[in-house]
Amino acid sequence: MIKPKLPKWENVRPILEQKFYEAGIAYCELKYEGCAGNTLFTVGFAHSRKSKYWKNSEHVSEVIKADTNCHRKLENLGKIKMEQEVRRIISERRNPVN
Repeated sequence: MIKPKLPKWENVRPILEQKFYEAGIAYCELKYEGCAGNTLFTVGFAHSRKSKYWKNSEHVSEVIKADTNCHRKLENLGKIKMEQEVRRIISERRNPVN
């Protein structure tokens, strides 16, 4: 099976950074125990799926902001729960990222 050509993360990331900035989201959206909050040096993007499981361009940009500690805990939830958690956060946002 041939995998569809997906946009490269390094091309999508700056666009998402701008969209998250416009939505006012510069902090960890997970806020698990041990969260560093909004320390800019530790907050990055967490995807709903690991890159080896991206099947379409939506998976590349289905992200939330997460600090290093929360991102690690999210990934330890496992494939299905990780995707569910990211989608839950996205659906509950006050300021959607468009």
